[in-house]
Amino acid sequence: MRKVYRKKYGGDVWHWCENCSGWPKEDYTVRHYIPHNDKGCEECQKLDEEGKCQKKW
Repeated sequence: MRKVYRKKYGGDVWHWCENCSGWPKEDYTVRHYIPHNDKGCEECQKLDEEGKCQKKW
């Protein structure tokens, strides 16, 4: 399964952990990669590194 990233419309941060406090639940776009000049969520990164990331993929 491919990794899924979500970003709220008008937002500037991509999320990939469903249990992140910023995980978009409505009004979002989905990609399978983070575009080159965009940024990933620091909280998702931390959860992922700690093995606490509920992944949507």
